[in-house]
Amino acid sequence: MAALAACLLLFIGGSLLWIGDPRPLLLADHLTAPGERRQVTLADGSRVDLGPDSAIALEFDTDLRRVRLLKGVAYFTAAPMTDVDPRPFAVAAGGGSARALGTQFMVRHLTGGAEVTVAEHDVQVALDGTVEETVVLSPGQSVRYDHGRLGAVRTARVDRATAWRRGQLVFDHRPLSEVVAALNLYRRGRIVIAGDDLAAREVSGVFDTDDPAAALQTIVANLRIGAASLPPLVTVLY
Repeated sequence: MAALAACLLLFIGGSLLWIGDPRPLLLADHLTAPGERRQVTLADGSRVDLGPDSAIALEFDTDLRRVRLLKGVAYFTAAPMTDVDPRPFAVAAGGGSARALGTQFMVRHLTGGAEVTVAEHDVQVALDGTVEETVVLSPGQSVRYDHGRLGAVRTARVDRATAWRRGQLVFDHRPLSEVVAALNLYRRGRIVIAGDDLAAREVSGVFDTDDPAAALQTIVANLRIGAASLPPLVTVLY
């Protein structure tokens, strides 16, 4: 197993890490580096709390105030529609969009889709190019969509989902793959998982985003798994 991990290190460190999508960097109006958080106030008065390694592009026109989440996660406090500015506020990400019917909600960009979590008032979530695949979320609800399919509405622990705004990551029986994806937003190097079975193992805990290395050490110890590193490029869990 150690030999397998070493081979993976050489392969991933030599090739995969250097292949990235440059479009977020080219298209973004606002972006953050790994581990960085930033609040942005838009021209209409809306506020965006950008999570780490995240990027947004602004697409405001005469009919709509659209923000496109290119990658990462963001928490939106939308300025309400008024007689002076009646344009709706919407966030597009991963083949769908979330239109604010109130004020505060979070959007997390996922591979092939996105997750929307509502903190205050209501948000309408719809897939691109269809009127049938639409759902209205109330406070404390979330929904995921990916690869053109809208998932079931779920009850959300908003305080946990938005813990990154307080410098924490909170997981309750979440798959290791999801936990690693979150930790990677706070690191210069990448964590990768060797095998689907390991990726599916569950993790619970509260971790400090200021020390992702300590979080990883705790997870490795609790799951009793191996970790092989090629600093600062990659760490393979096996």
